[in-house]
Amino acid sequence: GVGSIGALSVELMQIGGDLWAFVGGSTAGLRIVKVSDPSTPEVLDLDLPVGPYESASGVALHESRNGNKYAYVAAGGTVYVFDISNPRAAGRVGVLAVGKSLARVTATESALIVGTVGPDDVRIFDLSTPEAPEYQGSLSGYSPGLAARGDWLYIARGTSGLHVVDISEPIAPHVIATTPTPGSVLSVAISGDWAVLGDNDTVFDTVKLHPTPEP
Repeated sequence: GVGSIGALSVELMQIGGDLWAFVGGSTAGLRIVKVSDPSTPEVLDLDLPVGPYESASGVALHESRNGNKYAYVAAGGTVYVFDISNPRAAGRVGVLAVGKSLARVTATESALIVGTVGPDDVRIFDLSTPEAPEYQGSLSGYSPGLAARGDWLYIARGTSGLHVVDISEPIAPHVIATTPTPGSVLSVAISGDWAVLGDNDTVFDTVKLHPTPEP
């Protein structure tokens, strides 16, 4: 079967031997879909709302040190925290008020990173307590696209191209490399040694990452 759900952000995670999709992008909040068999996806009938009149704009997933799993959903000026350890019994366990309209969220093993809409800032939160992220530091600049891996944050910054940020000290993140791109890049994904960028002309750019990981 083939179905459709309005989505601005989709993240995948293997839980309990099954593959699950966590979808944000509508006023319905977080949607959870079992996609172990892509030909017969199962949309769970769960009520996992965000705030009234808000639309989820981003989803990030995190596994804590004790094995619990969480979804962080950006909507309006708030990040909603859901425990997804058992997808069929998922529930909201926390709320993080950021106060600015959010565009995207991403996460590492220890940090939640949120980017605001427009030329504002990227904020970093510690995830020692996953249900209650604690603010650590910020970085100014237009940041429509975010991806993180380990101590590195990759930011798609429009006509400024790809920026690589060292977040090993979250209280003092700093840009270590930049790479210009042909178009205005709005999204970024990391796979192996490559960064894949999407721009406003529906063109994909690829950037080879060096070990530093300076592009």
